[in-house]
Amino acid sequence: VLYHQKLKSGSMGGATTNKKRDTSTKKPKAKRIRLEEKDDDVSDSKNTVQTLKDRHTDVEVPPKYRKRVNQFLNDGLCVLEKGLSTIQTRKCRSAVYKAYADYMTRVTRLGLGLDLQNVGFTDFKLRDLGRYDLNIPELQGEEFKFLREDAPWLPLVKSILGADCILRHTGCMLSLKDSKTQKWHQDGPHLTKKKHASPHCLNVFIPLVNLTKKNGGTEMVPKTHFLGCYDDENESTTILAQAGSCILFDFRLRHRGLGNKSENPRPLMYLQYSIPSFHDTANFSCRRYKKLPELEEQTEGTDGKGDKRDHGQNFRYNSDTEDEEEEEAEAPKVSVIEKQRQTRLKHRGLAQGCRRLHGIAMYPGSPIIAKDEKTQAWYSALLTDVDFEKKTVRVHFKGWHKRFDFTCPMDSPNIKPGKVELLVSKKKSELGWGKKVPTI
Repeated sequence: VLYHQKLKSGSMGGATTNKKRDTSTKKPKAKRIRLEEKDDDVSDSKNTVQTLKDRHTDVEVPPKYRKRVNQFLNDGLCVLEKGLSTIQTRKCRSAVYKAYADYMTRVTRLGLGLDLQNVGFTDFKLRDLGRYDLNIPELQGEEFKFLREDAPWLPLVKSILGADCILRHTGCMLSLKDSKTQKWHQDGPHLTKKKHASPHCLNVFIPLVNLTKKNGGTEMVPKTHFLGCYDDENESTTILAQAGSCILFDFRLRHRGLGNKSENPRPLMYLQYSIPSFHDTANFSCRRYKKLPELEEQTEGTDGKGDKRDHGQNFRYNSDTEDEEEEEAEAPKVSVIEKQRQTRLKHRGLAQGCRRLHGIAMYPGSPIIAKDEKTQAWYSALLTDVDFEKKTVRVHFKGWHKRFDFTCPMDSPNIKPGKVELLVSKKKSELGWGKKVPTI
């Protein structure tokens, strides 16, 4: 009996020890749950914080670029003050203005205004009202080598994307006077929607003029390059950089170009870099855009020296530097009367170098008079488009809405050369003092 009582007491003691073990094993479980919850909080915070270890590359960042690289990874943008020199900036600006004048001459002479407005070309696109995107082949020459191998921003780009990054595109966004503000957009989406990835593509903006509040700039929203943060209402920033400095921002950052309220154009050169496995086919597609045709060599319409006519706009930029003031002294301001005279000479030169049919010069912008079918009256009009293949023209009435425009054959009796003032004066001469006005 005593033996069995000892066994029972021993079993009860064992049971008590087992209970102690059970209670001891429950406490670590609660701790594990808390640790897992803490880990979840840490993973959520990593969605809006990036470090140098989160890049695609293991390239060692130079000490002078570490602050800018961290700012780029977290905010989606950074600034490099020392970019192009004054001479290099002026050289790029003159190349942009020269290319724009050449493209506008070809579009005007070939009657491709509607094609430029609706779709665009590989080298010349109309992104928005008064905002042109130019691809300049001259920038690929040896004279502009400082934009590629010797670029001062290249070490910073390689620190972000890697040593094997590729320069994909080089161009210029030219905003003319009274250009409108763009809509908010991003240049491209994320590569994956499961987890935020490190930068795979970036843009380098180089203003070729000093950016001010009047001529505008590029407005950006920091931290909107993170996955799922595009619509975040963060405070936007507009970097008013000096001419030649560099603005780097992520391909996925929300931004927009502001309108130009100044009297001078605003050229902004851009360079797009990406990792080798990525290529931007949405903004630069060979299938979507066609090539702008070249002009045939013509001897008509040239002056005595044999120089071809220039139908592009003559840009002059007012800068604070001494070199730009010297250029302005050489090209004084043109009066209103002189501008009107140059416009008449321009239309006269276009009329001399183009085909004529029934006395009408067939080129976009040719002044004519057109007949309205409803009122049966003649009004001043312009030719907005000329199609020699279909032998049709597009007519626009001066001062009228574009919904009243119409397309007609080139030999239509509803269009004539001349001015409507001649017809009105002839009708007025029939009346005089003392004569009765006929009732209608």
